[in-house]
Formats: sequence, C-alpha cells, structure tokens
Amino acid sequence: IDGATITEYRAGDTVIPVVVRGIEREREDLTAVPGLGVYSQTSEKNVPLSQIARIYGIGEVDQIHRYNQERTITVSAIHQTLTAGELFERLQPILNNMDFPPGHHWEVGGELEDSADAQSKLLYWFPLCFLLIIALLIWQFNSFRRAGIILITLPLILIGAVVGMLIMRADFGFMVILGLLSLAGVIINNGIVLIDKIEGNRSEGSGDYDAVVSAAISRVRPILMSVTTTVLGLLPLILSKDPLFYGLASVMAWGLAIGTIFTLVIVPTLYTLFFRVEIPRIRSTN
Repeated sequence: IDGATITEYRAGDTVIPVVVRGIEREREDLTAVPGLGVYSQTSEKNVPLSQIARIYGIGEVDQIHRYNQERTITVSAIHQTLTAGELFERLQPILNNMDFPPGHHWEVGGELEDSADAQSKLLYWFPLCFLLIIALLIWQFNSFRRAGIILITLPLILIGAVVGMLIMRADFGFMVILGLLSLAGVIINNGIVLIDKIEGNRSEGSGDYDAVVSAAISRVRPILMSVTTTVLGLLPLILSKDPLFYGLASVMAWGLAIGTIFTLVIVPTLYTLFFRVEIPRIRSTN
C-alpha cells in the first residue's frame, strides 16, 4: 500500500521482503523521509524514522542496461570538429592504460561500431556485386575485350583517391570506401560512353583509327564538364571540412579529376591494343 512503512512480513519462521514506495507527494521530497512514522509495538504508536535509523543517500543507476547479456554503462564523447575515428584515436591510449576491476572491460560502440558492421556487410556482398557488374558489361557489349578495357581502368581511381587522401589528410574509413564505390561507378560510366562512341563511329563507316580519335575528341568536353560540376558540388564539403563527408568528398574530387584524365587517355589506347587498330604512319617528305 502506498505510504506503508513495513519493510518485511513474517509468516511463522519465514521472512518475506516487501518493497514499498511512498505516496506520490512524498516521492520527490527527501526531507520528509526522516519524519516518516514507524509503528512501535512497545509504545503502540508511530515514532519518526530518524529515531530508529540512520538515513543517508547512495548514488546508484536508475536503470540497468545490458549488452550481450552483460551489464553495461555507456559513456559518450562528441566533438564539434573531430570525427569519431580521430576522437577515438586520441582516447585509445588513455583507455588502454586504465586498470579495470576483474570482470570489467571496455568496448567500442556507437558510430565506430556501426561503421565496422557496415564495412563487414559491404565486404561480404562486394564480390557478388562485382561479378554482376562484369556480367552486365559483357552482356551490354557482347564482348569480353570491351568489358575488359573498362575493368582495367578501375584501378586508375586509386591513384587519384590516394593522392587526394594524402594532400587533404583525410582518414580512411567507411565513408572513404563509399566514395571509392561511387567513383568506380562514374569511371565505368565514362568508359562505357567512350567505347560506345567508338563503336558508333565504326558503324557509320569511319576507319578504326579515325573512330577512336574522333570518339576521344568528341567525348572530352562533355566528360570534363560533368566532372567539373561534380567537383564544384563537392567543394563545400571539402572547404568546411565536414566531419562526416570530408573524406568522401576529398576522395571523389581528386579521384574524378585524375581518374578522368587517365580514362580519356587509357581507354582509347587499350582499345587500339585489344582490337589491333593500325596507327597510320606519317610519311616523310624528304
């Protein structure tokens, strides 16, 4: 019953503990606790609790949280400019040197834990998705060589991405991996457009060498315009050093700028090699 002061109930030789709580108006007023009445069998009247007990407070958690069936206390840290990875890198030496009681340990959670889970799932499905991309390219061009030209250009994105990370001092993480995947999609698209233009020129009756040169020249402007607008769109994230998207923006901007230049050169070169396009010789007038 609310307001009762009974702490235990005896039924013969059995003691049954009873948990009670005060009435609603007394629950938030700790000063009223010493004045609570306790019934005395000897005097047959209520006496203040302060006469028979020493009252003091003990700080305890109001809720018990569990993680993997273990009691857990969550400590959060947020910084206005540092990313979660940078902040943890600074805190890790302190955590490693802390002495915990037996049975106690610390684990990383929050954004870092979610990022690790996302990376593991990404790596799990990546091989299947990559095989689907290869199958799609082969089906689209109906040729292993044309699909191979595009796939060979994919490592070119790593050159620009690594240069961007070194110059911009961006940390490698999940967002950078996401940027690399997005960058791969753009480079593949540029390669498809370029090869499709070469095939279109050949179907119109152009010579093999002229078809390659004409396609490379005609595609330079639209590809560069697309890359330029994309890089300009990423500049606000780079200049503001956005804690979440800074690495992604840096990798994509530098990867697009450098990878596109390589693509415009490497794809026509590989096409002439794979299909044995003869380069006309310049005759000497002497």
